[in-house]
Amino acid sequence: MKRLLPAAMVLLMASTASADKDSMMQDTIYFDTVKVTDSAVSEGQNMKTSSATVQEKRKSNNVADFIAKDPEISLKRRTAFGDSGDILTIRGQSGQRIMLNLDGRNLNSTGVNGGNFIDFNTIPLDNIEKIEIIKGGSSAEYGNNAIGGVINAYTKRPSADPSLSFYGTMGGWNANDDFMNIRGSYSQKFGNLGISLGVSRQEADEYLWNSDYRSTHVAPKIYLTTPWKGELIAGYDYTKTRRGLIKNNRVSQDPDSDGWNQTINPDAPLSLGEVFSGGAGGKAMSNIGEGAHYNVEKKLYSASYTQPIGNSMMFELSAYKNHEDRLDTNYSDGTGGVAKGEVVLDREVEVDRSYGYKAKMDAEFGDHTLIFGAEQKNLRGGEIDVKYVAASWKGSIASSDSDHKIDNTGVFLSDSWKFSDRLTFDIGMRFDDYEASQMKSGSRVKYDDSKLTPKLGATYAVTQSDKVAMYVYQSYRTPVANEMNHYIDGLSYSVLADKDLKAETANAIDLVYKHAIGSKGFARVSAFYYDIDDYILFGSKPDGTSGRIAYNIDNAKFTGVSTDGRYDITSKLSLNAGLAWQKTEKEGDPVSGEYADYSDDKVDYIPDWKGVAGASWKFSDKFTLDASLNYVGERSYFYYGKSRELDPYTTVDAGLSYAMNEHATLEVYAENLLNRTIEEQYGYPTAGLILGASVKLVF
Repeated sequence: MKRLLPAAMVLLMASTASADKDSMMQDTIYFDTVKVTDSAVSEGQNMKTSSATVQEKRKSNNVADFIAKDPEISLKRRTAFGDSGDILTIRGQSGQRIMLNLDGRNLNSTGVNGGNFIDFNTIPLDNIEKIEIIKGGSSAEYGNNAIGGVINAYTKRPSADPSLSFYGTMGGWNANDDFMNIRGSYSQKFGNLGISLGVSRQEADEYLWNSDYRSTHVAPKIYLTTPWKGELIAGYDYTKTRRGLIKNNRVSQDPDSDGWNQTINPDAPLSLGEVFSGGAGGKAMSNIGEGAHYNVEKKLYSASYTQPIGNSMMFELSAYKNHEDRLDTNYSDGTGGVAKGEVVLDREVEVDRSYGYKAKMDAEFGDHTLIFGAEQKNLRGGEIDVKYVAASWKGSIASSDSDHKIDNTGVFLSDSWKFSDRLTFDIGMRFDDYEASQMKSGSRVKYDDSKLTPKLGATYAVTQSDKVAMYVYQSYRTPVANEMNHYIDGLSYSVLADKDLKAETANAIDLVYKHAIGSKGFARVSAFYYDIDDYILFGSKPDGTSGRIAYNIDNAKFTGVSTDGRYDITSKLSLNAGLAWQKTEKEGDPVSGEYADYSDDKVDYIPDWKGVAGASWKFSDKFTLDASLNYVGERSYFYYGKSRELDPYTTVDAGLSYAMNEHATLEVYAENLLNRTIEEQYGYPTAGLILGASVKLVF
């Protein structure tokens, strides 16, 4: 199958294609009210009646924080600052089933050896101009990993007029300097050369025991316009992070024992802890000492070239390379025969060495808008170098070479056909080829699979104000490196010993109805049904020992209905609201057949109901009041042999901003005004009332 991509490239050069930018499944968020509205209009977006909105970034730390107000998007953070784990779901689909792109460049990582599928801290909001959220997997262009949807973030493009911005905020739960976030951006074009720069610094003291966080981000980008109207873009994203691992602060980790509600450290809140991953076949290090932390250095390289061909075609070629290293340091908690405070782990992990490239051509011919392209993603981890590990952990945590390779090749073709003034058909097809290998029982085992997935959609304009759309399609997802590693861990159980790790196939239906309320806003109703065969379950070991396993179950079903909308009552007062209901069901779990108390029939952490409501009131030329109400319903999580229910919660947030002049804005804000103790992830309470203040400068 290696020959597939070069062959597709040849076809690409000889064919035509284009992408439909006005999908009913897409929401677009523009930042910076004054300067972005013009660009939005130039892209054909009606800012009042479409699903495009103009919003302020304000105190949001990253993309995940910002989009979490969507009723179909849920967070499951352990801490409000710096949690780089699998923290976000779209329509019930978690990180390995969501695609995150920056300027078209994929940011999904290997997720191996304690790494993450998506680290949203990689995209702070320092220089982001626009975010697109595409729900579901109806797009042929975004294939593997996109069952739940796609998040596209775009940096601010330079223009002849210089653009300079600064934002700074600080606040806290106990003191006024528990956290701070400083970010800035600059962009300008000098003739054919454009430059763009985003920088940020985030810091947060520990709320949970040992959970302090520090991160620095620098992202320069160069734009060069060629004499033949092409554009070459080269980008570099650098992130350096130090994060303390949460130390367990419960006397017992069994929720049914009295010790669950008793603290070890009375100066910190009750919470479960984190672990240092042991790697495939290794035992995780769960005894976390004070000061235990990791340092991550991530470098992301990207390059792209676009070339218009005539007035109706555009060719694009892009490539990327990831380079992520992590240093793990743990200290003794006084157990295991090692004095408290002494180093028990010093390890270097080459987390990500992935690379890939993509080519596509898009074009418009009459009533047809076409896209054709091909891409290659090569997921790679690196070596694990254990420089020191305490004697009690030798044999469980050890050095190793990278033993997994995953190559994903995809070819996609779609046509958005305007059949009439009212009816548009979206027809697409995607072919994915998957090749992987890893060590299994002392020998290298290879995996090879492929899948052709059709996509079909229809959009009908009932009136000038009403549209309805239906999408019926298949999506395909191949296992990621972390799942491959923990699949090996599961082979020691007889019920899984003869099981292969298979790719997932989703049969899906999306329905959307949207009504434009004149020029003042819109109302929308959506529904979805995802039936995923060979769903990969990722859970704890069934015999209660430390570690995790990954394996296929027969099927998982996700059903949901939502409604949302926005309305401008006056030019000064705007309202928005949304409500979503979701249901999940798992079938055919081979482990629960032998271990009756291993799992239940629900997918973890999916709320049955989620509701949001907000208002923005500019009650004078200088002052604007923003308020939001957020409700998250019951969520299930299987832990310690039982299905546990996380309590529903309601939070109220508010902010008051003051425009000093056209360049400077001050704001004071409050999160969780009701001061409720809530849990997004089981066993990890978040801080209550958080107060803060900020300043924004734009030139």
